[in-house]
Amino acid sequence: MHTSMKAIAFALLLTTSFAFAQTQPIPNTFRQRVGNSSQSDGGQTLKENYIVTLTITEKDAPVTEYSIVVATLNFSTTFPDSRQNTIGFQGTLVADEGGSVLLSYVLNSEVAMQSPAQGTPVVGQPVQFRNYSTQSSVRLQPGDNVVVVKNDTRTCKLALARVADTKGK
Repeated sequence: MHTSMKAIAFALLLTTSFAFAQTQPIPNTFRQRVGNSSQSDGGQTLKENYIVTLTITEKDAPVTEYSIVVATLNFSTTFPDSRQNTIGFQGTLVADEGGSVLLSYVLNSEVAMQSPAQGTPVVGQPVQFRNYSTQSSVRLQPGDNVVVVKNDTRTCKLALARVADTKGK
């Protein structure tokens, strides 16, 4: 084999290796997880149990709704939406004497990026991911909900309720 042909073969191998390194397959274990949640804040607790609900819609159709019961100041959870994208939801609750609750939150999503020609992701096939993140705070009364993120097609809404107010419903 001539030196120039060896160089071309090496460059082709290197380019293919680089392109493959830029993608990652959708893990099988992720599709089997229902959700991961943890609560850790050094033992500081709230006076009541609260339900924090995150609802995501796309073009007014539900994508996912996820609720977590919180009795501590901090919460953190990771779960898949209906399209198997990863959603991360972390926050801190601080209740004041007037009954309102300051909810500081971070929303993260890892979205599988597919070109129209590629169609639906297939387990084991390379897929690129893109990360999105939003961080802010809102003050809510139990029973309230508020749209916290909205773009052309997607809306994220947070709702807060007292567990005691939902008993018997």
